[in-house]
Amino acid sequence: MSKSRKPPTGAAPQDGAVDISATIAWVLDGAPPWRTRPTAFGELCQRLVAGGIPLHRGALFARTLHPNILGARYRWRAGSGRVETIENTYDWLQSEEYLRSVIPLIVETGKPVRRRICDPDCPRDLLQLGPLAAEGGTDYYAQPLRFVMGEVHVVTWSTCRPGGFSDAMIAALDALNRPMTLLTEIFAQRRLMINLLNIYVGHAAGQRVLQGAIRRGDVEVIDAAIWVSDLRGSTRWADELPGREYITLLNDHFDCIVPAIERHAGEVLKFTGDGVLAIFPLVRGRTHVGCCEAARDAAREARAATAALNERRADRHLAPLRFGLALHIGDVLYGNIGGANRLDFTATGPAVNLAARLGALTGELGHETLVSAEFAAACEDDVIPLGAQPVRGLKRTVDLYALR
Repeated sequence: MSKSRKPPTGAAPQDGAVDISATIAWVLDGAPPWRTRPTAFGELCQRLVAGGIPLHRGALFARTLHPNILGARYRWRAGSGRVETIENTYDWLQSEEYLRSVIPLIVETGKPVRRRICDPDCPRDLLQLGPLAAEGGTDYYAQPLRFVMGEVHVVTWSTCRPGGFSDAMIAALDALNRPMTLLTEIFAQRRLMINLLNIYVGHAAGQRVLQGAIRRGDVEVIDAAIWVSDLRGSTRWADELPGREYITLLNDHFDCIVPAIERHAGEVLKFTGDGVLAIFPLVRGRTHVGCCEAARDAAREARAATAALNERRADRHLAPLRFGLALHIGDVLYGNIGGANRLDFTATGPAVNLAARLGALTGELGHETLVSAEFAAACEDDVIPLGAQPVRGLKRTVDLYALR
């Protein structure tokens, strides 16, 4: 929930008078100083009240482009000083709350919807009208917010004023509609950009891109624990299973790994077929030992999640999943690498290459998790020495350890 500032003080309009011209100018100016949709919407509602529109509630619904989240609702109530944010998954589309709301009606028609609750003949077709009437609501007005490319979002207003909204109030809300749509679309586009960057390149990398790190060769050297894992027997799975079943299997596997990495402040940088490249960076408040301990704990959680998944697979008479994992720590080159017009924000360098080589040895040495000597030094009580081992591509042997 987000607190909203009080609108600028000044002479309030006389009873019945409506003047939101300053509010419209503020919206067109980008709703300074707010940079998030909830805070801007909360102040907008307060400014409308100060401009002579006695709102009881205001609500905004905006869709987004996200694999799990359909969109978000922002709800303001007079006297609360706060905006409640509710994110809805795609399952919400099948709920009575959605199907009997004003949203599908407005999306279908693209036209405003008004329900004068104080009118005895007012239809009670919308689910929210009953609770609103119980609170003393007298009028309900919903408007489409039509974005440039045609997408329709929804804003709703309600009042407890005797007789409902006046004609002047409705006219003022109509005048506000287009400026508010443009501002909402600006916030939506930024939210969309953040969502896509978080989904496809990761949160930390996405933040760096938004801050301007978009040129090829924009890299920095960072200390990080490195995670390289891959699914055992993936080639056989891909050959034996229909395509969609194989994708489901991969997603189930990644669902065991990715949340564990993220819970320990790791960042997934890349999926390489059935493999995962992730880092646990050295950040403020975390030592080298802390990086390794975070990776170790994430590995244990991923193993536990995989064991639980395998129990469910056994109930369906399916073979268990196993994955090999290599953990190392060292300097990595973190940034933009690729062609002139097609870049990848990733980590590379000798330390990452060594971790990848160790990952290939997990099957050969019969241990599911191998760690380097540098990593083992941070987790001495959690490793078993395996001695010096030859590593493909290196002229020297490397001391390896298995994670208990």
